[in-house]
Order: sequence, then C-alpha cells, then structure tokens
Amino acid sequence: MHLASRFALIGLVALSATAARAHAVLERKEASPDTSYRGVVQITHGCAGSPTTQVSVTIPEGVVGAKPMPKPGWQVTTTKGAYAKAYPYYHGSISEGVKTVTWTGGSLPDDEVDEFTFFARISDAFTPGQTVHFPVQQDCEKGSHNWSEIPPVGTSAHALKEPAPSVRIVAAPTSASASAQDYTAGALRIGHPWSRATPAGAKVAGGYLTITNTGTEPDRLTAATLDGASQGEVH
Repeated sequence: MHLASRFALIGLVALSATAARAHAVLERKEASPDTSYRGVVQITHGCAGSPTTQVSVTIPEGVVGAKPMPKPGWQVTTTKGAYAKAYPYYHGSISEGVKTVTWTGGSLPDDEVDEFTFFARISDAFTPGQTVHFPVQQDCEKGSHNWSEIPPVGTSAHALKEPAPSVRIVAAPTSASASAQDYTAGALRIGHPWSRATPAGAKVAGGYLTITNTGTEPDRLTAATLDGASQGEVH
C-alpha cells in the first residue's frame, strides 16, 4: 500500500466500550457555518421492547444539499422541496433539496444499537451559539417515538421526554487550532486522527485518519498499533 497519494486509513482496534445513550442522538454534537456535516443518528433502543422498523430524519431549514448513506438491509427514500431562500453552495447557490430522509424495511432489535447516516452542508444562515435541531421519527413493529421536542431558548432539553437530536453551531477552528490536530513523521503528514465512542458491549472500533506523503519517495504502510488494544488491522 503506497502512500504517494492521499488516502483514508481505518484501523479496527479493541477499545473499552461506553454506555449507550437513552435517546435518538446525533454522534457529532458541533458544526460550523458554511461547512460540511456528517450526520450520524444513533438509535439505541426500540419501542417498549419492540424492534425498530423505520427511521426518518427531518433536515431543518438552512441545512442544505443533504444526501443519505445507503444502509444494507434497509431501503432509503427522500422527499425534496424548495428552501425558504437560495443558499451559497460550493461554486454557486442552491434553492431546493432533500427535506426528509427515511430508512425502512429493516428490523433493529430493542437490545441492539445502530446508526443511520446522511451528509449535508451547514449554511451561513447560522451563527456560533445557535442550536440546530434534527427531528427524528422512530417507528417500531409496535409503537413509535417522535424525537421532535425542542426546548425554549435558554432552557435545557434534559427535562423533555422525546427531545430532538441537536447540533450546536460553533466558530470554525483557526488555522493554528486545526494544525494542532495534525502530526508529521518524516515526509508523512497525518491529518486529524479520530474515533467515535463505541456502544455498550462493543469489542472493536474504527479509527480514521488521512496520510499524505509530501516527499518524493513512495512509502509503505505495514501495520497499525494502539496503546490499550490487543491488535490493529489496516483497511
């Protein structure tokens, strides 16, 4: 595996698991204006013991260009519509797009967890300090959960029975803070290594990073190790 070009590395490592959350939540809690956002909706339980059979995410106004990630065993559909206004979008503007993303046809047991992913762009309509809510409708073989409650401004969502998953808008990192997450090893530049928390009972986890070879000679990646893990695999 030569490193003459940029590629993503996924390492499977054995890590300690963290407790699963009680509600439908978004894995990424923060985003910045005018940046891409990877939305990962985590479903951690069914409906009073009944398996989950459908998950639908509402894309709020100001979040544009949403695209769902296909999920094995599930069918994904979208509904589209016009935005309230046109938003800057890469090299032009965008005035309509996906309003809801729905996964159906699968069956997620109550005692298992899973993730439903979409990609979108946080527009410049938001400013740091705001909170953006993504209502989620969870339907089961028996019963449902409507994760759509939004707390009044200045109050906490902790008291709500079925709070909508939310993302806090923060200022984009400066070049100095961004570079603090990069590392070098000779001519290799390692960009922003990260790994998300694992659900309860998980024995493996995925780690992600980008390696760029800035030198003139090809290099070879031969292994991956991590303190606290019994083994690592390169994918």
